[in-house]
Amino acid sequence: MRRQIWRIKNEDWTDASGSQVHLLTYEKPRNRTEIVSNGAQDATLEELVELCDHDAENCNAHDFCGSHRLLGALLHRHLGRDMATRIMLDVASYGGQHGMGGICRSGDAYGDLDVGRVGHDWNGKYPE
Repeated sequence: MRRQIWRIKNEDWTDASGSQVHLLTYEKPRNRTEIVSNGAQDATLEELVELCDHDAENCNAHDFCGSHRLLGALLHRHLGRDMATRIMLDVASYGGQHGMGGICRSGDAYGDLDVGRVGHDWNGKYPE
């Protein structure tokens, strides 16, 4: 199952210049937090990478901390910013690389992408 991504702001969150800070999160907003957008269609590549890396850290999937930054850099280098951002949004919607692989999540990406089941051997072929 894909995860919902929210862009939120809180009147208490500001940067050094006093401007409001918006954050991406998988957690549904509550209390004094305002939803700016959902679905992350307005997210930058860097915001999506940061969301995935922080989520990996939060669920103790430490081997994946930083891997999203590296993947984002490779995608950006070879495909350009727009395509890299679109692919990273897809990865983020599965909960990052760790979520896609079933670490801290169900690993639904295997079925969605038709590449077998989490924890099982694969036939080594992508669907046509």
